[in-house]
Amino acid sequence: MENQFRNEYHRLIINLHKTDGYIFNHFQQKMAPFDLSVQQYKALRLLSDVFPNSLSAGS
Repeated sequence: MENQFRNEYHRLIINLHKTDGYIFNHFQQKMAPFDLSVQQYKALRLLSDVFPNSLSAGS
């Protein structure tokens, strides 16, 4: 079987990309019952972290 990676750096980048996809899909499935996207969850998480203070749009 021919090596599918050009070098170890290429292997690392491909594996990180695949892992990110798995994590994102898993998290998306966990948020689906709440009708939340991953982006909405992140925004709510940021607001929760600074509560009771406010957060500007540029933060």
